[in-house]
Amino acid sequence: MSRLAMKKAAEVDRKASVRKSMEAEKALQRKSTQIGDSRASSHFPRNSTTLSRHQSTIRRSFGKARASLDQSGATVTGEVETWLTTRELEESGPSTPHRALYQSPRHSTALSPISPVSPTVPEDPLDGMVDEAIAANDAAVFERCFEHMDAFANEGLRTLLFAYRYMDEADYLAWRKTYQEASTSLVNRNERMEAAGELIEQDFTLAGATAIEDKLQAGVPDTIDKLRRANIKVWMLTGDKRETAITIGHSARICKPFSEILIIDATVKDWESHMTTTLTDVCRGMIAHSVVVVDGHSLGVIDGNEAWKCIFYDLAVRADSVICCRASPAQKANLIKCIRDMVPKSLTLAIGDGANDIPMIQASHVGVGISGREGLQAARTADFAIAQFRFLQRLLFVHGRWNYLRTAHFILVTFWKELVFYLVQAVYQRYTGYSGTSLYENVSMGVYNTLFTSLCVILPGILEQDLKAETLLAVPELYIDCQRGKAFNLKKFVKWIVLGSIEAVIAYFSVWAVEETLVQGDNHLFAFGHAVFTICVLFINIKLLFLDMHYKTAIILGALFITVGGWFAFNLVLSAASPAVSEGKMVHDGFIHVFGSQLWWWASVVLGLVHLVGLELVLKTVARIYFPTVAEQWQEIERAGDVRKVLKEHAAEIA
Repeated sequence: MSRLAMKKAAEVDRKASVRKSMEAEKALQRKSTQIGDSRASSHFPRNSTTLSRHQSTIRRSFGKARASLDQSGATVTGEVETWLTTRELEESGPSTPHRALYQSPRHSTALSPISPVSPTVPEDPLDGMVDEAIAANDAAVFERCFEHMDAFANEGLRTLLFAYRYMDEADYLAWRKTYQEASTSLVNRNERMEAAGELIEQDFTLAGATAIEDKLQAGVPDTIDKLRRANIKVWMLTGDKRETAITIGHSARICKPFSEILIIDATVKDWESHMTTTLTDVCRGMIAHSVVVVDGHSLGVIDGNEAWKCIFYDLAVRADSVICCRASPAQKANLIKCIRDMVPKSLTLAIGDGANDIPMIQASHVGVGISGREGLQAARTADFAIAQFRFLQRLLFVHGRWNYLRTAHFILVTFWKELVFYLVQAVYQRYTGYSGTSLYENVSMGVYNTLFTSLCVILPGILEQDLKAETLLAVPELYIDCQRGKAFNLKKFVKWIVLGSIEAVIAYFSVWAVEETLVQGDNHLFAFGHAVFTICVLFINIKLLFLDMHYKTAIILGALFITVGGWFAFNLVLSAASPAVSEGKMVHDGFIHVFGSQLWWWASVVLGLVHLVGLELVLKTVARIYFPTVAEQWQEIERAGDVRKVLKEHAAEIA
């Protein structure tokens, strides 16, 4: 029977190896396709490579979305739902069972699959009954049981193999005496107990296999899948033993069914050459999905040798995932510090729920603590505290993206609005011999930032949402734009500076052209400067609160009316309260009785606004049609039919 069992186990293992090889080959083909596409396109990537493979599908969806906005959103909704489902299935990996990538202990081995029953299939009255033909065939029993074990092992379940043996009472009493002596021995107790176990663990008859779930928090596997899709590498640093850590890795989908588990063990002979060979295979792309497993002892040995340290951390950075088991709190923190030193441009995030995770949280760039059964030590130390691991999705993909875009936009528009306003003074100096004469009235210039261009910068920095939360949760690849610094970089800054310079010149010469054409005789400086001032205030608010802002609410509309209305109310007060001559400018009654009642002044303001707003609309139209960003494309998709409902379903939105 033992020979038969070993034979069937070998057959099942061989079949599983074939399946695993086929799936690994498919994964390598996908990876090579993604790398090839990434060289020809700059769209957002997928996993550690790119999402370019799906760009043609997305573009077709975008085109059809625009064509059906006025007709029916059903087609676009179906295409988006199909695309999202395909992405999720590809990331979860193949659903067929594979050979387990680790060996379970002898006394707790095997997994047993539960066949899923479709709700549409009628119940079989014979379901659950034993097939006598199979039960009488030992080979079939072994094969079926081992297949169940492998299937459950790949699901990350903790398995248990049941077997039995009939013994005479005399044999049992003799064995029990031996076992009791071994268990009470003061010398070599463990060895003697193992020897006693060997006496009875023989000639067993297989009864069956079962498995239990290593309970994780709800949504952990899905969250890790989405982190992968967002080009975030997930490492697991734990104090558990190696077998337990690998099992948890399978349960949490850190390890895929076809993953290559690369174990680095300093107690094994020639482990250094194995680590070097593994690094070579990973660099050459010979491994579809690599997971490096290292224990605390091996990590300590590696850190003690500079050459091994360089090789290991190079391998760890290139691998898809890393599992560090039997690691002390100090080793966890040191691992993060080494990664920060080896990869200076990396951004590390550590998440933990216990006091032993505090050093790791403090060593990372961003620390997230989970408040739960392990206490509040980690939550109190971390930068952010959440109740469950799955809330990390919303923290990163939604609030993280929004916060990055808001901060980047705030910085850019702050420089831009100051440039537009004050560069007009530089243009004006050409006509005064660079005497330093101010074009603007001092009181108005003093409250420019405080009263008239503060809300247009602050509100977008607080409320802007380029995409809806359900879209960002359903398509985590959109987070990659933040990793690449698409919202704030030198190119973006130069673009805003050049645009601001052009618009400052347009604002000045629009007023100058009207005054030269319509005004007869000399006019005082305050009228000219105040017209340019009015154009700048109105245009900056219109652009930032209306043209550039995607998330428009009643608050934004109210801020626009408050700022514009407040500017003209301020002019009335300033005109009435100022002395006859202020700093060489005739401010008193100027807006009420002098230039405020003249057509040329209002014509210059309207003409300047038309030029500036028209320029912005032309530039935005051309950019959106011919050079659309990924976010702009998804904004179009969000407007089509019932797409928002589909995105919300795939987002598995957190209540």
